[in-house]
Amino acid sequence: MRDIDKDPTYTLILSIIHRLGKAYPDKIASKLGVSRQAIDYRLKKLVDAGYIEKHYNRRVYYILTDLGIDIVTRLSTEYTSIDENTRKADLLKYIPILGISLGIITLGQYIALGDAIRGVIGLISWTIIGIVAYYYLKKRISR
Repeated sequence: MRDIDKDPTYTLILSIIHRLGKAYPDKIASKLGVSRQAIDYRLKKLVDAGYIEKHYNRRVYYILTDLGIDIVTRLSTEYTSIDENTRKADLLKYIPILGISLGIITLGQYIALGDAIRGVIGLISWTIIGIVAYYYLKKRISR
């Protein structure tokens, strides 16, 4: 694997060109928030590596080669599978917090009605529901 394959700036440039179909250096520079000179340097390295091709039609633009398309699709597949599992795990940690939050709301409602004991029972119940739901979903996701 080449050094440019490991640099996130190069993979970002490849992704931008892939999304746009063809990309002008000015457009890539504005999307990344860097100077045109910095983009020209990186585009030259990508051309030399065989990931993109330089074309002219009144202005210079770049398109992906088959090698560049392979890199972008490989990276997007890797990130998609990682992101899917990470998103599930990240969302899962909020389940107990949701249960506790609903319990606090219930407690507040019953205190306002003058029945603090029912509010405490509601708080405990919602907290238990949140914890049980967390472990249940964690078990289902890990299958």
